[in-house]
Order: sequence, then structure tokens, then C-alpha cells
Amino acid sequence: MDGMNDNLIVGPSVSTSEGPSEFEASNYIITSEFYNSYASSTPHGSLFWVPNGPEENRLSIGQKFKTLESAIQAYTEYAEKYGFDTRLSTQKQDKDGNIKIKYILCNKAFAPENVSVDTLDEKDSGKQKRNSNVQKTDCKARVRFRLSDEKDCYILYNFEDRHNHELVSSEYKHLLRKRRKLDDMEEKFIHRVASNNIGATRGHNVLSSIRGSRYLVHGTITDFKNCRRNLNVFIENNELSAFFWADETAKCNYEAFGDIISFDATYRTNKYCMVFVLFTGMDNHRKCVTIGAGMIAKENIESFTFLLEIFLKAFKKQPNIIVTDQDPAMKVAVSKVFTESKHRLCTWFVEM
Repeated sequence: MDGMNDNLIVGPSVSTSEGPSEFEASNYIITSEFYNSYASSTPHGSLFWVPNGPEENRLSIGQKFKTLESAIQAYTEYAEKYGFDTRLSTQKQDKDGNIKIKYILCNKAFAPENVSVDTLDEKDSGKQKRNSNVQKTDCKARVRFRLSDEKDCYILYNFEDRHNHELVSSEYKHLLRKRRKLDDMEEKFIHRVASNNIGATRGHNVLSSIRGSRYLVHGTITDFKNCRRNLNVFIENNELSAFFWADETAKCNYEAFGDIISFDATYRTNKYCMVFVLFTGMDNHRKCVTIGAGMIAKENIESFTFLLEIFLKAFKKQPNIIVTDQDPAMKVAVSKVFTESKHRLCTWFVEM
């Protein structure tokens, strides 16, 4: 039993995902008092693992959700509770543009990629194999949601909860992707300790001591190092060179009035001599509403691309139309990042 997942129950074959029956459970070897999965085997001898817990914590076919976001969140929380990560997959839209079908998979889905690069071949010599800590096992665990006929909710119509890999035990759940995501306070902490010449490793240890345990800190030492690296990308000569800002009000504005947005850079009218970039939309009263804002040190392709990429990361979707002036750097950045949006020029700039 050494090295076995401490949340695992090992036993004979079961054909359902509802957990072992009373008779079957008597033949299982329980390796922990607090288990969240059990293992079984197919007639061919292949093992699979099924999340196991209270009925109220489980998802069920036919379950309804008011929005697609709440459906995705429900499965994400289910995955976190039982020890696996998820990834968004295929979606289909109806003629009105509404998402009618959405797939969410286990992050170990699809067959392992066998990537080989021949460095002696001139065509392949410049290629690099992508490093990843996610090992794909062609796991078939997934859920499928569909839009109801009345288009007022999303229904869970397909649910496969058998995994062909062990689930993460309670001891290592803090290493799941969702729990490793750093929050705003932790990013500020990394920046502040870095300003006092404290490295990422020592900073992680200090924050773990403050909170009482490393399990209460989001992310690992590597995540702290990556965050500090990302912060340094936009700091040149110890000066900030770019940032983007959007609050919850701006997100609500984009959700309601984000079909067409204007993307404009003003003069360096602030004491930091940085270019102020404003994202605006128009509400139902033909009044301008703020979608987001940023500041950049240089009006070049790299800076505009950074702003648009962070914009897309914050709002999750591209606008239908984006309006800019005739800046050639903006044109390149828009075509590079907003691949689904229509780019138009403001007539005021054209007529000048």
C-alpha cells in the first residue's frame, strides 16, 4: 500500500458511477478515513477512478443552471473538491449567436502528444518542444451542457465521471491549478518584498509563516518566481512601462454595452509622462461609459498588444467592432489580438 493515494479505495469491478454498494464496499480496502474517490476495473483489467462523496455534492444529469458561467463554475468547484482540474472545450452556437452546447473536459483529456524534433533538419531546427507539467492520459471524464428549448437556462445532459488516472489526494490539493492562482493581495506582496530586495523563495516562506501554513498560500515558489518575472517585464530601468486597469463597474459596462468600443491614446498630460489609453463604449442614452484604461510608456506594437491581451484576459470575449485612429501600431496590435472583431477608423480622425 506504500505510495498509494490516501484518498483511494481499491476493490473489485463496479459498473456505475454512484459509488460502491453496501455489499461491494465490504470488499474494498479503505486507505483513509476521509476518502473522495474509489477505484475499479473494466472487464479488460483497466483501472478507473470515480469521485465519491455525499449525494448533495454531486452533479446529476438534468440539473439546471441559470447561466453558462454558473454551470462552468459548478463543475469547476466539483473538480476542485474531488481532486482534478478541468479545461474548456468545444462549444456550438445557434443562428442567433447563443452558445447552445458546451463541453468541459478533465485537463488530462486527449491522447499524449508524441512530439519529436529533428535538430539536424533545417525545417525543424527552429522548433521547440513545449514543456508542460500536465500529463495527458486520454481521460474521458467530461460534462456537456445544452441550452434549454426556452433559452432560459443550461441543462447538464451528459456526465462522465470516470477517470483513467488517480485523483489528487487532500495533501496535494493546494497544487491544483485553481488553487495556485495568485490573488491581488499576493501579487502586491510579491512586488513589495521584491522592492525590498527579498527574493521569491524567501517571500513565499515569509507569507507562509504569516498565514500559518504553506497550504494557506496560493501558488508555489515557482509561481511566485513567475509572477515576479511577469511584473519585471513591464518595468524598465526601475520604472513602470505599462499597466491596465478595469474594475467591476467597467466589467458590467462591457457586458451591457461592449458590442462597439473605442480604443484611443491621449497625450502625455500626466506627471509620469506616460500615454493614457482609454477604452470607452456607448450606453442606451448615447452617453460614453468607461470600459477600461491603461498607461504605456511607448506607443509601439508591443505596448498596444499588451493592453489588448490583458483586456481580453479581463473581459473574456472580443467586441464586435473596435474603433481607433489611424495609428499603424494600433492597426497591427488589433489584427493580432482581436481576430474576431471588425476594425474601423474613427471618422473624426479621417476628416482631420
